[in-house]
Amino acid sequence: MLTPVNHIDEFLPVIKSSFLSAGASNDLTKDNLLTRNLCLTDTDRYAMYYAPHNDDMNPDAVILIIGITPGFSQTRTAYRTLLDVLHKDPDASPQMLCHLAKVRSRFAGPMRRNLMDMLDQLGLPAYLSIPDSASLFNEHDRLLGTTSLLKYPVFRKHNGQLINYGGTSPSMLGDPYLTSFIRNSFTSELAAMPDLKLIIPLGKAVETAFLTIYPEYQHLVLRGLPHPSGVNAHRGQIFTENRRALEMKLQNNFSNSTDLR
Repeated sequence: MLTPVNHIDEFLPVIKSSFLSAGASNDLTKDNLLTRNLCLTDTDRYAMYYAPHNDDMNPDAVILIIGITPGFSQTRTAYRTLLDVLHKDPDASPQMLCHLAKVRSRFAGPMRRNLMDMLDQLGLPAYLSIPDSASLFNEHDRLLGTTSLLKYPVFRKHNGQLINYGGTSPSMLGDPYLTSFIRNSFTSELAAMPDLKLIIPLGKAVETAFLTIYPEYQHLVLRGLPHPSGVNAHRGQIFTENRRALEMKLQNNFSNSTDLR
């Protein structure tokens, strides 16, 4: 089996020296987090930086939720969590640091609530024998995997600023480095989760890129689920139009499943 790609062992000493040494700043701004010594690649259109939370993955996941790439808010939350733990326990293991960073930062806020509401309406909890979809992020999180196609945060360059990358300018499939990065990092992550029953891409850009690169997983993909972002004004309409097909997909994928609790 392929070994999932991660960089925590490489970057943890850098993080400790940057944020835990005497006189180091605890101000987690873009100027302090998106720095040369935490940069994985830098081009004229975008830059990719290290963040710890997606170096944690759940090999027992039954449900996998996939975003495009972590935004700055998620990145900052992951770093804040990691540093809080290190202040209390300087010898905390890299694996524990990444896990706690993921638990705290994954798809928080209105987007998570909107996604859980749609999955509840589709009846997902009944197939998993859990009370509601929100419990996937709490007492039943052993069933859940969360990640991004670009597992480390990518920021687009615009008017001298680094802004969250939304999957375009450039497109993930149109940029050789981004496409290669997905293949090199995401392939091993998928292979390490043999029990997957459902893959939930967040938005059309993720769905298209994922199915283009991994057509062999199309039987697992919940296609047509609108992006749960609060700024998606058409979310309700799209969900209503696609609801029957989405319900049938869940029924087909879980029809032969045993009790997953």
